Amino acid sequence: PVLSGEEYRTLRDIGFTDSGINANLRLFMDCQKQMDFPLELAVIKGRSRTKKNPCGWCIETLRGKLSDSSQI
Repeated sequence: PVLSGEEYRTLRDIGFTDSGINANLRLFMDCQKQMDFPLELAVIKGRSRTKKNPCGWCIETLRGKLSDSSQI
């Protein structure tokens, strides 16, 4: 499996469908390589509860974190 069970469950808890996860799989794989992905997902999950579009907010947050880490 590309995503760990924990990562998959957390993404589902945020609100992602299987197709949503598959559509963003490359982003998630990049996150696995460049950050502590399970930890970041846990933080994002907590903060996403107050968002109107938790999945979209999660994607934008992860993209931002990746671009920040690539500039170091």
